[in-house]
Amino acid sequence: MSKIHKLILAIIISWSCITPIYASCAPVSDRDCSTSISLLVAISAAPAFEALAMPPKTLSKCEQLVVIAGSSGVLARQIEQGLSADIFVSAHPDWIKRVADTQSAPPAPLFQNQLVLVTNQPALSWTPSSLADYLANSPLVIGDPATVPLGQYGLAALKALLGRAPEPEQLVLAPSARHARALVERGGLSGILYASDTQILKGFRVIALPASSHPKIVYSAQVVSTDPERQRIARQLIHHLQSSDLTSFWEKFGFLPISH
Repeated sequence: MSKIHKLILAIIISWSCITPIYASCAPVSDRDCSTSISLLVAISAAPAFEALAMPPKTLSKCEQLVVIAGSSGVLARQIEQGLSADIFVSAHPDWIKRVADTQSAPPAPLFQNQLVLVTNQPALSWTPSSLADYLANSPLVIGDPATVPLGQYGLAALKALLGRAPEPEQLVLAPSARHARALVERGGLSGILYASDTQILKGFRVIALPASSHPKIVYSAQVVSTDPERQRIARQLIHHLQSSDLTSFWEKFGFLPISH
């Protein structure tokens, strides 16, 4: 990564201060009205969860939902280190499994996503020759594979499409899916993003990558609370999140149903 790209990344990180979002939400009974449910949510799914409980989409009259967004790897490690939370939502099966190993209930799949190549270069495509030509002259933005599922899926796709791993200097590694989008949008670079993160982008070409080039991207929810009563409420909320009533809601944010 060049010095100028490191500077751009540092500036974009400084723009992205994340704070908890509080909202009225949850399909629970009146006796649960004093309970707030905390969700640790992969940042790529955070806009949907933040909007889910906002009027007029309130799910109940009394429950408070607290959404804390961050990169999946960082959130998973915080849970392992004792961070108090009720539900963890991520698109990475390994991190979901790591936090699920201490729980009796299995992860619950919610929805899917897709990878896309986003660029303002008129000739760039996902073909091996086009990608190789681009990488010979400019770096490509992906999430950091060490902590960001977007980066792991993106790197897998690049290896499959190029037939080899790209060189480290050919990549700009973003610390979250949101940072990756910002680098593409404001940093003048091309990148591999989630399809759900491209809805607000203007003036870019969005090219779907072959689904066969990477593992299926499934967001799952896992109960992580150790309190039996909070576990009960969390499972009830997850059951609602999986319901067909919310299919069209997830689709508005660019996600696909599990049955897709």
